[in-house]
Amino acid sequence: MNRPNKETALKILSLADQPVTAKERDVPIHSSDGQVYTILPGATQEAVFLTTPEALGWTQAELDDPTITE
Repeated sequence: MNRPNKETALKILSLADQPVTAKERDVPIHSSDGQVYTILPGATQEAVFLTTPEALGWTQAELDDPTITE
């Protein structure tokens, strides 16, 4: 895997531990004549965005080192 550049990695890591909400899409239910009969709402999931420097191909020491700019 190619790792993101340092600036991008730091932006991604700044989002770590932030709550996120994902909503599944609504599903239309059609009647026998093809008309929309009802719509089943998609479920909403609450989660936390998790990542680590290592998951992005970096070490914490590299991110802390101001001489590394790649």
